[in-house]
Amino acid sequence: MGPPVTSIDWDRLQSDAEQAGRQCAAGALIADHAGRVLVVRRAPTCDFLPGCWDIVGGHVEPGEHLLDALAREVEEETGWTGAIPRALLVVDEWRGSGGGWRREFDFLVTVDGDLDRPRLAPTEHVEHRWVGADELHVLDENAGADRGLVRRSVELGLAAAAGGLTYPHTAIVLAPDDAAPLDALRQAWDPAMAATIGAHVTVTYPGEANEIELLRHRLADLTAGFAPFALRLGNVSVFDRPEDGCAVEVDDLDRAYARLRAAILQPPFAPLTGERPHVTIVHPRTSGLGAIAWEQIEGRRFDSELIVRELAITAFDGTTWRTVDRFALQG
Repeated sequence: MGPPVTSIDWDRLQSDAEQAGRQCAAGALIADHAGRVLVVRRAPTCDFLPGCWDIVGGHVEPGEHLLDALAREVEEETGWTGAIPRALLVVDEWRGSGGGWRREFDFLVTVDGDLDRPRLAPTEHVEHRWVGADELHVLDENAGADRGLVRRSVELGLAAAAGGLTYPHTAIVLAPDDAAPLDALRQAWDPAMAATIGAHVTVTYPGEANEIELLRHRLADLTAGFAPFALRLGNVSVFDRPEDGCAVEVDDLDRAYARLRAAILQPPFAPLTGERPHVTIVHPRTSGLGAIAWEQIEGRRFDSELIVRELAITAFDGTTWRTVDRFALQG
């Protein structure tokens, strides 16, 4: 399942949450050998989400480190020990039964113990279930009481457990100097996304160009005759609403991005939208912090030019977006 995740500044994330007045919580997405994810039903006497399906986890105690809390909660709620976080999959916020805000960090976790025999804490959980991709509808029994957070986290856990390469994108990956100011925002407001892929401008999406070998051949042909071109970073804007995430707009200075995208998306590929270039700061799939991020960065502008010299194909391996090929612009 890969090494422990090490590219995230956990102390800063926890400190940022606490300084914002949020109590931290840690959630564990534990997969079995069949790639199913463990969910537990909360006891009907629980103050928060009574009778609902949930994942293992709980609050960080005062003075406790986030990752220590993760291991402690897993052991208390299942009896399994040695919990190791393999990937941070999503960060979200919710209001607890007492009215205070919680910031939850959900991890893909491996554990030591007999997965067939979790030792549930009876005052908290009354049953457990291993959920596969064809059983996600079970989580709809929560009837929206959790705003769909449990189902979204479990979906991400299933994708991470499955592995393999899926969802190929054509992307312009920003050089480290260009990416640095953007990455500071991404790491603050969407640390799960920032840990899985660098700052980039997407050129084509999987639903538009999902046949990776054909995409490779087409990019090899196009980039041989396509010259490097310039883009310019612009304003920070929201996708639709702040809670839907936000991005830095990218100005297509001489329409080269549009021409390149149109050339790639010739039949049998086809554009799904009139996509405008951007660099995502907060993605709603991996972060529920879009609204609070927007309060902090509304009105921000990045006025710097990017020279595009290379395209990459990236694909999702369950926990990270891996660069599987690169193509230099040679025209």
